[in-house]
Amino acid sequence: MIREAFDATNDVASALGVYDALTEIASDLQSETFQTTHAWIQRISGQSVATIKRRLAAFADLGIVRIDTPALRAPSTYHLLSLANHEPTLANDELALAHSPFRAPRATSEESQKKLEKKERTTLPAPAGRERNPIFDALAAATDGPADQLTAPTARAVGVALAVIRKVSPDLTCAEIERRASNYKSHFENAAMTASALSKHWARCDTAAEPRDRGRRMSWAEGDPPLMR
Repeated sequence: MIREAFDATNDVASALGVYDALTEIASDLQSETFQTTHAWIQRISGQSVATIKRRLAAFADLGIVRIDTPALRAPSTYHLLSLANHEPTLANDELALAHSPFRAPRATSEESQKKLEKKERTTLPAPAGRERNPIFDALAAATDGPADQLTAPTARAVGVALAVIRKVSPDLTCAEIERRASNYKSHFENAAMTASALSKHWARCDTAAEPRDRGRRMSWAEGDPPLMR
């Protein structure tokens, strides 16, 4: 889900890094609910605080993390949420392993940071060119505009919306996007349609709105329309 949401803006690596940092903190504390700071997430993930804030906001939209921020300047509380298929999160898996007699020693955050730095020093081959995602392109074209002309923030919003939609429609097709986008227009005639708006009203747009003048149209079907005065 994270890969799909951030693929269009080439932010997959930073998004995975931030989420991995959250799961590592949860693992260290043996709890899916924990308090931490942006500075600590930065130390583990290697991402800037500004990037971390943007990724956390997107995670909240995706429904994989809930963040409770206190009114006072205190550490926020993070809740790692289960996915739509109700599979256990990583913190649950770690908690189960904690009671296993075969559990191997778990690396600390400092050890993980050293491994990350060593990995970053390793020279990796340049990634091959990525093919376009037709589902992403269809959602963008139906809502915010041609995919190859989207600004980075808009493309990121489309990616997040697509991931949210796929949580309830895993077998999503381009035709289904076009159909629901058409239905959206029947529900909200004068409203601008964005990918975020379509994802918010995805269930409602499964069917088109009933015409307001349905009764009048039915009467016309029985004969000629009334003369205009």
